[in-house]
Amino acid sequence: MIDSISDNIWSVPSPLSVFGFIQLNTRMTIIRMNNGNLFLHSPIPWTTELNTLIQELGRIEYIVAPSCFHHLFVGDWKRHHPEAKLCGPRGLLKKRTDLDFDVELTPQTQFPWDEEIHTIPLGGMPIVQEYLFFHKSSETLIITDFMFYMPLSTGFTSWYASFNGVKSNLATPLLFKSAIKNKKEFLHSIEGLKQLSVSNISLCHHHIIKENAQEALLSALAKWTL
Repeated sequence: MIDSISDNIWSVPSPLSVFGFIQLNTRMTIIRMNNGNLFLHSPIPWTTELNTLIQELGRIEYIVAPSCFHHLFVGDWKRHHPEAKLCGPRGLLKKRTDLDFDVELTPQTQFPWDEEIHTIPLGGMPIVQEYLFFHKSSETLIITDFMFYMPLSTGFTSWYASFNGVKSNLATPLLFKSAIKNKKEFLHSIEGLKQLSVSNISLCHHHIIKENAQEALLSALAKWTL
């Protein structure tokens, strides 16, 4: 159930269907920080079994909703781990008034995990407000909806992947592109990604890229121009 990506970083996949027939799947990424505590990115549904397995890795310190759309299960994890800090972007704080957030994700925030995890806000997307995270020691870039790669998709899901250009290559799906309201601001926000030394890419949907991750990222970024 819990798969290792690299040292101190793990992946937990989970089924997710859209409209009942597009199998997008989803993924939680777990980072064990230098203090032994855990950073949970985009939690999947809470279960007793999964909770037990994760607790064997360490104590949950941060529960992170990385965008205004990846938040459905953070409340359950917070209820079972009330001592953990719930984190989310400003727009989500307004959207999920039923939850009490401890850390607000903004481009100006100095995060307590900054020395170990680089936080990258995507600009120009007020509806989405996605944040990417780069785990420095494992050189793993964690992406939510900015990019997809679905090489193993089948049936109608395979057609969906091909239509969006994410079947054979790492790329940005059409729905995500449509949410960009200020392209110049968005392009400025992704410019720094070209400078990262990336060995792994943990995508929330479908795939983890462990081979030629740097080349795949740079190729995908090269398609973005004004």
